[in-house]
Order: sequence, then C-alpha cells, then structure tokens
Amino acid sequence: MLLQLKVQDHGYAEFVTEGTKFGLFERAKLPELIGRDARAGGPGQCGGPAGHWARHRHALQQLTALAQLGTPAAVAAVERIAAHFPERPGLRQVLLDAEERMRQNTWIPLQPASR
Repeated sequence: MLLQLKVQDHGYAEFVTEGTKFGLFERAKLPELIGRDARAGGPGQCGGPAGHWARHRHALQQLTALAQLGTPAAVAAVERIAAHFPERPGLRQVLLDAEERMRQNTWIPLQPASR
C-alpha cells in the first residue's frame, strides 16, 4: 500500500491511499475550506471550543489509524506529516508508534543455522 501526497497548497495537505483520504489544514484556513466562519459556533456548526476539539480528536484518530497500519508506506506518510507540522509535538509519538507497529508487522525471526 502506498500513501501519496495528493494536494499540498496554502495550508492544506491531502494524502490518499486505497479507498482512504486523509487531510490536514491550518486552523486559519478553515473558513475558506468549509465556506463559513468557524468561530460562529452553535448547534450544527463546527465552530467554538467544542468544534475545535472535535476536529482535533478526529484528525488524531485518523492519524492514529494510519500509524496502526504498520506498513513502511504508513510510516513514511506519518514522517512526512510530522515534518510538515513540527510545532505539534504529539506527532512525534504517533511516528514512534507507527515505527513500532511496522517493526512488529515486518519482523522475521532468525532461523537456526542448518548444520
């Protein structure tokens, strides 16, 4: 499986793989991306503190799911995302988790030497 950077433009990055799309954006670009002011808040809207944390939680869930794939492509994708957002220290832990899962999935035990 290969995770490709599909779009990267003005504060938005979108990655795609088989049947899955993952996007990251700068908070300041939200009104432009969704067509309304995210600070408006209220029922049914994505603004306000609750909306902010809901979006953050959703993005982290998506990134964690990507890391749990345990493939070299997933690790490479998480590395690119972490490098693109160095101000977010939590991404370092997600990268470490992705690397650990990849090691678990790709480890092949040594076989005894034949005599």
